[in-house]
Amino acid sequence: MSQFINPEDAESSNVFQIKVITWSEYEHRTPILLQDLNGPCPLIALVNTLLLKNEIDIRNETFNPIQDEFQVNRQRKSDGINNLKLLLLKDHLNAGSITLTKLLAQLGDILLVMLEVYQNKVSNYNLDNLLKSLPLLHTGLSVNPNLVDGEFPPEDLSTTLFDVFDLKLRHGWYYSPSSSSILPGVDNDVSLQGAFRDLQTFDKIQDFLLYEPRNDIQEDLRIEIEEKQRMIKAWLDNNPTQLTDAGMKHLNRTLEAEEFIVFFRNNHFSTLYKKDENDFYTLLTDASFHRTDKSYKDIVWQSFISVSGKDDLFFAGDFVPVLEDIEYSSPDDDYMLIKQLQEEEDEAIAKQMQQRYNKNGDKMKDKLTKKDGKQSPPLNKSSNSLKTKLKKKSTCIIV
Repeated sequence: MSQFINPEDAESSNVFQIKVITWSEYEHRTPILLQDLNGPCPLIALVNTLLLKNEIDIRNETFNPIQDEFQVNRQRKSDGINNLKLLLLKDHLNAGSITLTKLLAQLGDILLVMLEVYQNKVSNYNLDNLLKSLPLLHTGLSVNPNLVDGEFPPEDLSTTLFDVFDLKLRHGWYYSPSSSSILPGVDNDVSLQGAFRDLQTFDKIQDFLLYEPRNDIQEDLRIEIEEKQRMIKAWLDNNPTQLTDAGMKHLNRTLEAEEFIVFFRNNHFSTLYKKDENDFYTLLTDASFHRTDKSYKDIVWQSFISVSGKDDLFFAGDFVPVLEDIEYSSPDDDYMLIKQLQEEEDEAIAKQMQQRYNKNGDKMKDKLTKKDGKQSPPLNKSSNSLKTKLKKKSTCIIV
């Protein structure tokens, strides 16, 4: 770990620790960034996913070379990412860390290559705006999950930033009609399906839940709106950690084997790897796993097999379970402590998200009722449509 940080880089939030992992049966040796005092930083997820995905791309190109007009572009892209890898390996050897300034400069170089390689795909992107937006990967990104398709609106900056680096941004906070039938107090699945289909994104859902019907609207429309609000709230309360069983199935269905993506959950960005069918792993970047000489320094992955995470295991870089002996050695061993801390962190983040939502909700309700002494107009004059006239409000801010 870094012990030789220059005084000008002393601010810990601008320095990222580096760890070199050896992973897969091919023994790829890849540097990754660790998360310490930097907070839930999408920059870490982008860099790590970019590097690991490139290892897979190089391997596939080596074993199954494709001779086509895009071969030169693929090589240029790979060379750009390899330059980042070499920089991290060098800084790991010299200081154990890299500064934010150097990291953003290298990403800027890769961005220029990507814009040239994928000219057709990114023709609508403004280079200056993208370069100016790169620091937001560290200071905070605004995201707006689509709960119907498991993705994010294509016009969002978060989607653009990951897309321009040829990375997928996905989440598992996914609504499925089959999941509504098990919700307590929800007896109109068709109505709930229609509400999610019309609203889709978390922003619009939040706006709808905060909406208060005017006193002069038709009673049947008022009842319909209030019933849909109640059902949507029940679904959100039943899925507080931004992950559902349907979401995990959707990820398995839509991702290929040996595919890396940037994954969003609990207001946190991470690297998710689909190794095979129903075989997912998240890259562990918590620096606390690597501050000790104990055996869990070898931990690289955590399995991703359930919403609760209680059955997840820790794995070495070659996907062999670690700490099995320690797990059963005593009831208060380090393995159980790590598991407990992971579960407590997930729960704490979910509670913080709910508290921020409640706080914003109180403010919005006051605004709705105080403005001109009147309430806002109804969403729609027709009881058959709720998807229009929703004012855009704040998104989930990741800082």
